[in-house]
Amino acid sequence: MKKFLIFCVVCMPVAAAAIDLPVVKQSCKEDYKKYTRCKVGYYLENESCKRCPSSGGVYGTTVNHNAGDITSCYIPSGTTFSDTSGNGVYEGDCYYKK
Repeated sequence: MKKFLIFCVVCMPVAAAAIDLPVVKQSCKEDYKKYTRCKVGYYLENESCKRCPSSGGVYGTTVNHNAGDITSCYIPSGTTFSDTSGNGVYEGDCYYKK
């Protein structure tokens, strides 16, 4: 299984240990996350993965694990939808545009 998330943790001492206080408490915080690719159905925006938007109650998808922007998302041909004007079927892959 490939992992696409780079995760770093920085731990810093909160209180300095004194001779009579041998325990030093640590406070860990997330320092940096950077996505370079996203799973199917998500696109990359500012180093974060976002779900492809929906249209007519149907969420978009992507071809594969991608590093593309929202224009990598599309509604597949043959997908049915319903909106205020009625029901329909996408007759071709419908890609999102900026």
